[in-house]
Amino acid sequence: MSEADKLFYELGYRKIQVERNSIVYINIKYNEKIEFDLDYKQIICETNIGTSFPLTMQELQAINMKCEELGWVK
Repeated sequence: MSEADKLFYELGYRKIQVERNSIVYINIKYNEKIEFDLDYKQIICETNIGTSFPLTMQELQAINMKCEELGWVK
């Protein structure tokens, strides 16, 4: 488990999908999803009904850490 995965886990997220072109973390308690689109190097943060949600500083830290692990940040 990567350091970002551990941080997401501590925040209540679970990695539910790892495909060739995406990595998805969900938080069932709050119905939130953070998806990393590996083809376009994009991050999608949405609820289960497709609306966006505000990020906490801890979630932003986990996202930044994952971006570093993926080599998106130099």
